[in-house]
Amino acid sequence: MHRLSRSALVYLIGCFFVLGCGEETDSTPSSGGSSAFGGNSSASDTTGALNGPNGSGGNGGAGGAVDAGPNGCSDLDFVSLGPPYTIVSEGTEYSPKCLDVPAGATVKFEGDFVTHPLSGGVIEDGVGIADEGSPIPSVSSGSAVDVAFPTPGIFGFYCSHHASLGMGGAVRVAR
Repeated sequence: MHRLSRSALVYLIGCFFVLGCGEETDSTPSSGGSSAFGGNSSASDTTGALNGPNGSGGNGGAGGAVDAGPNGCSDLDFVSLGPPYTIVSEGTEYSPKCLDVPAGATVKFEGDFVTHPLSGGVIEDGVGIADEGSPIPSVSSGSAVDVAFPTPGIFGFYCSHHASLGMGGAVRVAR
């Protein structure tokens, strides 16, 4: 019988959790599934809320693992700043990128929407995928827009010109 060193064992356990414990995932929303982000939705849900990492309806992390969420926002990335709640485009990034708000909150998105058009949705493989059910509208002019978030969920957003650079984020609306 071979013995593994403690560091080798820790490495293997870490790989096991990072790789999702061997579970397969797909890109279709699960029916009524719950995610590590606290969102619940069903296949007929039209709120635009993502139901897990990148909208996959995936399972929550196991053993303390942190799932990569929509547009690079994992559970640990979300910040609660406000009210007032404001997300500003700066260069090819949003600040904050991942924002926590209570249900019923309004978030002001600020920036040059001609240069950085705002869209509700997710970035997958460098391509922005619009979410028609998102409360975040497509905006391509002006410099500010107020968006109301009446229902709980996670709502991704991205710059339609710079999705390939990863310019996106998410708003997590608490219950």
